[in-house]
Amino acid sequence: MFITRALVLVICVARSNSVSRNVVKELSVTNGQGWGDWRNLQLCPQPGQYAYGYKMRIEVSQGGGRRHDDTSLNAIQLLCGTKTVQHTSGPKITSGTCPWGDWYPTFTQCRPGEFFVSFSLKVEGHQGAGRVRDDTAANYVKFECRGLNGGYQEIKEQPRQNGYGDWGTYGSWSRSCDTGSAICGIQTRTEPPQGSGTDDTALNDVKFVCCRD
Repeated sequence: MFITRALVLVICVARSNSVSRNVVKELSVTNGQGWGDWRNLQLCPQPGQYAYGYKMRIEVSQGGGRRHDDTSLNAIQLLCGTKTVQHTSGPKITSGTCPWGDWYPTFTQCRPGEFFVSFSLKVEGHQGAGRVRDDTAANYVKFECRGLNGGYQEIKEQPRQNGYGDWGTYGSWSRSCDTGSAICGIQTRTEPPQGSGTDDTALNDVKFVCCRD
């Protein structure tokens, strides 16, 4: 990736919150990429709150060619709620957030009373060495929704937009949260900006945790 980015200070922000939750399981996948560092785990702030909505920050395709650096997925934000209170004004959590691209304008949500319990990550494989190679790493994520007491699981994926998250393939699904628990936290692996004329990948991998409280 070889586009010359504007001369401004851009960083991947690592967020932190001090929250105590009963974390019972970690969910991960095997196809994430390895550039960058794991950022702080972020948790829905109150007991009984779980993730039921999400949106992504994605950089649209830059057009190809040696001077166009694509990063694709830059951040994931989760929307938290309880079994009885689910509203888009509720708590929102992110982990590492990189600076390129745009947030999708609305949250993709489970049905009322349901929460995220597993995920699958769309990732572009390593493109190899050389100046014409352009790695984007993670491109998209989707979730399965389910009630805390089990039952039917429904897949939710943010609506697709032309040129957003175009590279790579989905890998295997993660494990699922056990009955009585759901996703309550997120931790992302992000690569900080590499400087003018180099290859940026932004978000490389993600893990989620399940809570039971």
